[in-house]
Amino acid sequence: MARRPSCLILVSVLTFNDRFLFMINGKCVFIILLSLFYAKASDIQSDVENIIQSEYHLEYKLILHKHYISDSLKTQIEKRVRQKFFSDYVYIWEICGQDSLSGFAVLDNVLAKSLPITFLVIFSPNGQIKKVDIIRYREPYGGAVGSRIWLDQFTRKPISDDFMVYKDIDAISGATISTGSVTRGVYKLMLMMEYYISTKVYNCSENISTTESNAN
Repeated sequence: MARRPSCLILVSVLTFNDRFLFMINGKCVFIILLSLFYAKASDIQSDVENIIQSEYHLEYKLILHKHYISDSLKTQIEKRVRQKFFSDYVYIWEICGQDSLSGFAVLDNVLAKSLPITFLVIFSPNGQIKKVDIIRYREPYGGAVGSRIWLDQFTRKPISDDFMVYKDIDAISGATISTGSVTRGVYKLMLMMEYYISTKVYNCSENISTTESNAN
C-alpha cells in the first residue's frame, strides 16, 4: 500500500510592508496567507475616506454601499475586459455635497502576480474618472504602479478607449503584470459604473452642514 506523502501546513501573516514567508518541504505544501488587510478593513476605509476628503474640498456626506454585481453584468464585463472580478461585490461610496451628488468612489481588488492589489477609483456624477489610487500594494516588486504619474493616465479617460498597456496606457519596466491588472481593473469599474449610474436613483440629503460618513 502506497504511503501518503507528508504535508507541511504553514500559516504566514502578511504585513503591509509586503514581507511574507514561504517554506517548502519537497512533497506537499499548504500555504495559508492571512493578510492584515482583511483583519484591518477599518484602516482601508479610513484611508479611502481621507483620499475622498482631499479630493473634495467641500462639506459632504458619504453613503457606503456593498454593491453586488449581477451575474449577467459581471459575465458581460469580464468577457469584454478579459479579466475576472476579484469578488462578487465592490464597495461604493456615494459622495453627496450640499444638496446634490458630487461623485462616487469605488474600491476593488485585482490580482497581481500572486497577491491582490487594492485600488480606488473616484468618478464624477456622470461616470468620468477623476482619480485612481492604489490603497494597498502587497507584492515585493512592481510597486511603481502606485506612482502618481502613471495613475494620472486614467483621469478623464473616455470609456471608448482600449485601456491596454503599450497601446493607450504606458508600461512600467518591472511591473508588467501589475500595470496590466490595474488597467483592466479600472476599465472593469468604469463599465460597471456606466450601468450603475444609469439604473440608480440618488437621494442626497439637503442642507448638509457638516462632513459626515455613515460608512460601517
